[in-house]
Amino acid sequence: MTLALDAKQQWVVDDVMRGKHQGGVLLAGLPGSGKTNVAAAITMLHDVDVVLLVCPVKGTRIGWTNTFKRAGYTSEFFMLDLANRENFERLKNGDPGIYILGREYLIAAATKRGQREALIEWPAVKTIDIAIYDENHSVQNRKGSSFREWKRVKPKVLKIAMSGTWFGNKFSGAWAVTRALWPHLIDLSFWRWAETYAEVYDAPTKYNPEVGDYDTVHTAGAERTPGAFVKTLPAYYIWEADLPEGDPANADTNQFSLFVELSPKHRKAYSQMEDDALTWLAGNPLQAQLPVSKRTRLRQIALAYPSVEYTGEVDEDGTPKARVWFEPNAVSAKIDAFNEYLEDHPDENMLVGTDSKIFADILQGRLKANVTLWTGDTKPSERERILETWGQGPEREVLVATIPSLAEGVDGFQHVCSTLVWMNKSTNPLLNTQFLGRLRRRGQRSIVTEVEIIAVETEDTPDNNRIAVSHKNRLASQGKENVL
Repeated sequence: MTLALDAKQQWVVDDVMRGKHQGGVLLAGLPGSGKTNVAAAITMLHDVDVVLLVCPVKGTRIGWTNTFKRAGYTSEFFMLDLANRENFERLKNGDPGIYILGREYLIAAATKRGQREALIEWPAVKTIDIAIYDENHSVQNRKGSSFREWKRVKPKVLKIAMSGTWFGNKFSGAWAVTRALWPHLIDLSFWRWAETYAEVYDAPTKYNPEVGDYDTVHTAGAERTPGAFVKTLPAYYIWEADLPEGDPANADTNQFSLFVELSPKHRKAYSQMEDDALTWLAGNPLQAQLPVSKRTRLRQIALAYPSVEYTGEVDEDGTPKARVWFEPNAVSAKIDAFNEYLEDHPDENMLVGTDSKIFADILQGRLKANVTLWTGDTKPSERERILETWGQGPEREVLVATIPSLAEGVDGFQHVCSTLVWMNKSTNPLLNTQFLGRLRRRGQRSIVTEVEIIAVETEDTPDNNRIAVSHKNRLASQGKENVL
């Protein structure tokens, strides 16, 4: 099997090979457009010895190795982790190969831990020819460790960043991503850069009684002229999958909502938390000291009636630490509604998304279907087994997944599933977009159906409006109107 590029992918590869990239390439192709194919093709055409590949290892390692093999790569793959410390020495020595590094290890390997010295100093590594960072939006925080270490990786030939949501949810994230690629082009000062491209203002924070007014923080907001910044970059590429008109991977999804009402007991618990940041569950209090904690509890309560116990410890803000979970038989209007939907659609494989692991854990025993679970606890070997076998048997299957664990780099489910059920969405719209991209991508044979189960008069509703606005602004700044 060889690596076949469609017309748009080939155009990107050819344009990069013209050599005007100034050492960096930003692949911002939309989900399913084939960014991995493009990056592998570019790498192979450069015919280099040492490649550093930073990626979500649990979800994408196998996909990457298979893509490189299809592109004609026949040499070695080396994992960079604690179990394979000798591979760090191979990298330093310049032994030919593709060195695969988990995104968390980009930081951890360069950090001293306890008695262990740092495994590597990225500025000292002079052997890397090409460095690739898959799902590069994780470096958008200019104050974060991921940005700090990635900018220290200095390949001799080319540095490739790739993500369909590359600056995250806020345009300000564009500075760190591009600064790491083109340090000679992007202003060293974030705030000088922001004054040029973004809406900069002083946003109120907390009330200060000493001055009788709110404290403010200097803030960089949305791009002043959406799409203007990316036009200044020497090698920026955004494209959609090169698919025939009407192909399901390009088509708008069929969307509809199932609205459910909380039971009186359930509503009482929700309202108490909403009004007082405190509710009583089976005689035990559940409280939230901070707004973010309160919102988390409200979102949990909207899913199912929770249980709580206290550990005897306290958080940094003085809040007693509580263990919150869902009993296997926890009351849930959402589960009831979904089971009815399953009965009405008995032949469809379904992907189910939720941002709550404790909720996902009980669905395996509550749904009237053959359920497979995919969370952050799912081992890489089990994930690979699921990718190879799920949805291919004679019986309908349901895959319940936590949104962060499946959102990035997983390919294959679109061949056997076209229905996505949201038990709730993440508060991070970027993750929701990527999660949907597991089905709405090249190879999908049916128009994707999105079913969102919404508990009325809860946090479910306002989230949807905010997420939609954030998604629209992000696409505008990515230059969505100029996609290939």
